[in-house]
Amino acid sequence: MFRFFRENSYSIIKLYVNQIGIMIFSLALLFPIDTIAGSDGSSNLLSVVTSLLSIAFYYVLIYYAVWEIGAKDKIRVDSGRYERKRFKGLFIALWANVPNLILSIPHLIFTITAFFGGAGKQLYGALTAILRFHCSMYLGVILGITGFDVESAGAQIAVGVLFIVVPLLSVAVAHLAYALGSRDKRLFSFIAPKK
Repeated sequence: MFRFFRENSYSIIKLYVNQIGIMIFSLALLFPIDTIAGSDGSSNLLSVVTSLLSIAFYYVLIYYAVWEIGAKDKIRVDSGRYERKRFKGLFIALWANVPNLILSIPHLIFTITAFFGGAGKQLYGALTAILRFHCSMYLGVILGITGFDVESAGAQIAVGVLFIVVPLLSVAVAHLAYALGSRDKRLFSFIAPKK
């Protein structure tokens, strides 16, 4: 497992850097929206739309980065210098999502303990702030799913679960991209490749 990380650390770090870039991009878009305190819910709708666009942009970046890895591996497989690894894109994306999981799994645990056991409220608050910053591109969608209800324990637990599930969708995107790249097929075939 750590050998895989060593062999693919450049690609893993590249995907994580893409996430940091999208995080900054989405924060730059969400801060002005949050300052618009529309009582009619328009700022909530704008947050969801901005979040969806940020996620779509992030997934396109992941797709092209991992597709290129798959295409390079195809050349090496075809020449007999490399053994085909079907789940390489999936594992690269899982490694790139380790920081998300390190933050979101304890966040869910402290959310449950804070709302039902009373203990861990300070840790819950700190992890919530860090996670909302670190995964800001997902925040509008997650809060949109829970109805922007931030008071109830059930909604907070749902937010905690979604902070684990939603980032893992990027793993599916990476797996698809690698599978297509390693077969020299394109999802966006209407875009002509560079010569």
